[in-house]
Amino acid sequence: MRTGFFKFIAVAIVVAGCTKENIKSATEKEFIPLTFEGEFINEDASRSYLTEGGKVCWHRHDNIAVVPVGENGFVGDLVGEGNFFTTTEGGVEATFTGTSVLAEKYVGIYPASETDYFDTDNTIVYKDLHNYQKATEGNLGVNMIPAVTKPTSANEKLYFYNACGLIKFTIPEELSNITKVAFRGGNGEKLAGRIGIKYETEYSSISVWVDGTYENQESQYTLTVSNEDGSPLTPGGTYYMVSAPSRLEKGFTVAMYGADGKRYIKSTDKPNEIHRSKVMNLGTLDAQESTPKYENLYLLSNVSEWQFNYLSPGHSLDPFIFRFGAELKNGDEFKFATAPDSFENMYKAFEASADPFKKADARFLSGTDGETDFNWALSSDTDDAKPYRIIVDITTGVEKIYTSEFTDYSAVKIVGDATPNGWSLDNATELNIDNDHTWTWTGELKEGEIKFVLNNNTDWISGKWLMSPKDGNNFESCSILYVDLNEHPGKDYKWKVTETGNYTITINTLTEKLTVVKNEVAAEE
Repeated sequence: MRTGFFKFIAVAIVVAGCTKENIKSATEKEFIPLTFEGEFINEDASRSYLTEGGKVCWHRHDNIAVVPVGENGFVGDLVGEGNFFTTTEGGVEATFTGTSVLAEKYVGIYPASETDYFDTDNTIVYKDLHNYQKATEGNLGVNMIPAVTKPTSANEKLYFYNACGLIKFTIPEELSNITKVAFRGGNGEKLAGRIGIKYETEYSSISVWVDGTYENQESQYTLTVSNEDGSPLTPGGTYYMVSAPSRLEKGFTVAMYGADGKRYIKSTDKPNEIHRSKVMNLGTLDAQESTPKYENLYLLSNVSEWQFNYLSPGHSLDPFIFRFGAELKNGDEFKFATAPDSFENMYKAFEASADPFKKADARFLSGTDGETDFNWALSSDTDDAKPYRIIVDITTGVEKIYTSEFTDYSAVKIVGDATPNGWSLDNATELNIDNDHTWTWTGELKEGEIKFVLNNNTDWISGKWLMSPKDGNNFESCSILYVDLNEHPGKDYKWKVTETGNYTITINTLTEKLTVVKNEVAAEE
């Protein structure tokens, strides 16, 4: 095996928006050390970041893959770390180093990822375009927009072509608590997933399409941008999303989520298009505050023979959210109605028998069109029923469901001046678990306040709690409000016991239902 030195020069080219860089090479033999010297030319946007003057630059520690193809080259499979090249610099010029084999031609890929792979003919690159994207104020995030080159001989430049388009938007100055922004096409266009990228030699162009889903992906139709720590986006700040190229036949919806549960929605039904290598600029999102379409939802499932089951009321901290818990098994199907005994105005899946873990996008449909009567179908590794939590978000135009296996709490306790042990967390009155997810207690309560603490929590300002849907409600049977004070600090909603007596309390932690019975106590003779 001979070793040698390659020198590659990368220069970005201007293509009306988002293009890529070039690499020039000189070859020796198998697993040869390579060095890349990169430079960008002014353009609207590319896969790294933008300067104030509009030039596209590399991030320090950017990774690219240079894959040998053709004779003595790569045969369709995962790309792997052996093809990765890294820069320790940043800016308009950068140097990439790594090793590769001597081959007939080379293909460049950005960003480098172990999940990238070629087809067996080495003509199509498959990459993951994530639906959840990290927010970077005023710029593009690291590893944000995929790009590839055509197969190129040694000593020739490798020109990188952007595979996707950008959606650019600005948060209004007056909105200081927007934690995420979601975007969806009006006709259910696929915007993210495992994308196929092919360089069409005959036409000197790039073809891009959404080919399928990547591991653990839960949305193909909705793009979401947020800060990693969940903190608000900057008022007046500009952000970007990356999308697969798509013709939006019925326009789009963009929704801003407030930390206070409010939604601000901008939508249009006019056709639009996300072009490859261009920026779709939405400007400042002059969105209107929105209210939920419905106050109640009903779960329809084969488990209950398609009877209408009432879901817990909308979470008072977020009126667009509905929570449901149920025992489900492999193959069980479900969808959501908005009125009892009515199959009109429903929330359904985008495709038949959609796996709720991988196909979380929901859509609102009026009428009873059987051609779009698509349910979610649970996919499980066992035919035994297991407990699941389903959370439904009915934000108009970007509706989604979130499904997870439910793990019960280690303890459920009551606190408050109505309880035997008052406001003591250390000595809180504990409920007994009778069977799966059912907790009970019978004892004396007096007039006063009451709420429930979970998992042996030891302080009042954090942890998980079960509270009254509204502060001051009478202590009686109802749906419970689940509150995580780590996510919603300062929330404190208590029930009021208005009559002293002996009570039996039953809580189902899966369905989040409270049953309160005041017991009749026989008078002493």
